[in-house]
Amino acid sequence: MELIVFGLNHKTAPLGIRERWSLSSGESEQALERIRSEIADSEHLILSTCNRTEFYSVIPASSGLAKNLNEEANDFRQLTSFYLGEDGVNSGGDDHFYLYRQENAVKHLFRVAGGLDSMIIGETEILRQLKEAYALSEKNSASGKMFRRLFPEALKVGKKVRTSTSISRGCITPGQAALRLATEVLGKLEGKEALLIGSGVVARLTARAFIEHDLRN
Repeated sequence: MELIVFGLNHKTAPLGIRERWSLSSGESEQALERIRSEIADSEHLILSTCNRTEFYSVIPASSGLAKNLNEEANDFRQLTSFYLGEDGVNSGGDDHFYLYRQENAVKHLFRVAGGLDSMIIGETEILRQLKEAYALSEKNSASGKMFRRLFPEALKVGKKVRTSTSISRGCITPGQAALRLATEVLGKLEGKEALLIGSGVVARLTARAFIEHDLRN
């Protein structure tokens, strides 16, 4: 069996490209249903956040997809087509993607869970997102024996990293980072008004941080 991670993140792709590949929960479910049916005895999980979209798969080494994998080729048209169907055929931007296999895929997952691959090192939101992605994979019968060992272990590693080290001290969410920057620039924020544009997860986290420090809207 071949374990792979295929995707892009804030380090490899600008916002416009990441938005093009971002999947809602419903879109992820549709993609899971389709790709699960294309390769027998396969497992799949989709982690899609504002900073990354990653496809985790376990596929038979004898499958056509596995035989054509090449991390160095920088030609991921087969993978984009596989994961996104017709939408991925002409998505372009192969230089923004990365592919990890086997042991390197496990190492990457553990780095993601530990917050080492996040825009804000040590942030905790990724653990919730990873947990939800795993739950969605289970819900859609896309997880099997390997994923039921791998992802719970990754979540344990992520928690241990944060309790055993100082990685999560200071700013651990985008909202807290924004609050710290605003304080450095404007001084005390209590009683001031703030305009927050957007309604996604990051916007909600930022709003929560602002409210906790007595900013008004």
